[in-house]
Amino acid sequence: MSHVSTAPPQRAMTVARLRSRLAALPGDLMVVLSHDAEGNHYSPLTNRGVAAGLYHTGSVYPTHEELAEDSEARELVYPDGIPEGAAPAVVLYPQR
Repeated sequence: MSHVSTAPPQRAMTVARLRSRLAALPGDLMVVLSHDAEGNHYSPLTNRGVAAGLYHTGSVYPTHEELAEDSEARELVYPDGIPEGAAPAVVLYPQR
């Protein structure tokens, strides 16, 4: 017996598709890579790639706009807002 997946196949991300998705974002955002789909570790992307052994376990916060739209997150999860010093970033997560 064989099994057939009905999910559409995932396509590899190309530079053109990535540019298209990032085009609307501010150009000064930090680029951060998550080491796994669950977001257990993060590393900033540098001009030399990801620095070996440079694992950050900081938190990822919603944007001010997302927080303004989500009253539950605003009241329960982030009652004090986004911490001072949190840098705006785009975070790229791997797929499982």
